[in-house]
Amino acid sequence: MYVKRRMAVNQLNSASLKRVAEREVSRMSEIIPLVKLKKEEDVGKGAMEVFEMAKGYLEDSRYFLEKGLYLEAFEAAVICWAYLDSLLRLGFIEIPEDYRELFTS
Repeated sequence: MYVKRRMAVNQLNSASLKRVAEREVSRMSEIIPLVKLKKEEDVGKGAMEVFEMAKGYLEDSRYFLEKGLYLEAFEAAVICWAYLDSLLRLGFIEIPEDYRELFTS
């Protein structure tokens, strides 16, 4: 049921999903290089692993976008954002002030 529903969403809203996915992937692609992770001794290995996971989800989102899997691209970009948002809230990363409005912290 879930797979059929996901396929239906991809087919019904392909144009709008594409636009939203492209926007979010672009946004995360712009932000990731600007993120400053605090020193490992200050944040611990776990925070560094979560940051690497965020970068991995960004790569996944680019792959999905390239393959025309817009819902998956959007989901992966949002997961990347969620990891960054959590790291920012916990004080493990710094993000330029111009981008802070995109985060809950």
